[in-house]
Amino acid sequence: MVSAMAIFGAASGDEPDLGAGLSAAFDGRFDAARDLIMKQEHRREHGLYEGGRWPVSVTLQPDPRSSVSARLHQLTDEVVGLAGAQHWRTGRVGTAHLTVRALERRREGVGADDPAVQRYAAAMRRAAAGCGPLPFAVEGLVATPGTVMATAVPMDGRPDRLLRRLGVELADDGWLEASIGVRDIWYLNLLHFAGPVDDPERLIHWVDARQTTRIGTLTIDECRLIRWDYKTVDGRFDLFPVSLAAASFVGP
Repeated sequence: MVSAMAIFGAASGDEPDLGAGLSAAFDGRFDAARDLIMKQEHRREHGLYEGGRWPVSVTLQPDPRSSVSARLHQLTDEVVGLAGAQHWRTGRVGTAHLTVRALERRREGVGADDPAVQRYAAAMRRAAAGCGPLPFAVEGLVATPGTVMATAVPMDGRPDRLLRRLGVELADDGWLEASIGVRDIWYLNLLHFAGPVDDPERLIHWVDARQTTRIGTLTIDECRLIRWDYKTVDGRFDLFPVSLAAASFVGP
């Protein structure tokens, strides 16, 4: 979740009230994504590799037992049915997440004993202290040049407080996103494109019809420092997070 421009810009590869339509951060960019998808020119994932995307990150993960997690999982299965089984199902229970900050380029197999990871974990714990549980309303789907996502709207100022505090606590370790700017949208991806879209017109119509769908509310009690791994399930490439550290939100 970097600035909206970085996410929706053609070269790159996550709150305002949605009201009756998309937030200002998304407005106008769905049209560009729609055209790219219709022309099969959307951005595509190419696996996990050293120096690439999907690095160690600070994330928020919804309770897998929650109704929101179940609904996101259902929507993921629906959108994959339109886009095709070749795409990454990132909205499934156990994988769905809100990214707070990505911290480095991908390093394969990095563990909790890594010196940089230990610094990240300490900064995350300092930032999380006193932030209180983070409330979000999850409402509205949108297509981007590389994903289909559900937008998340902070219900008070605590999520953005965590963003700011984490940036301060990371200091020089926040270099990766420091050049991009403060994230200004929150979201949970349902799908990352990893090939051609089977039925782009039906996919776009499906997303259009769900731009203002209310999915539910979330209260996140902790943030996690994770790295990403994958497994093959029924012939499909599925990501899953590997926890390196966690920090509970204490106090109001």
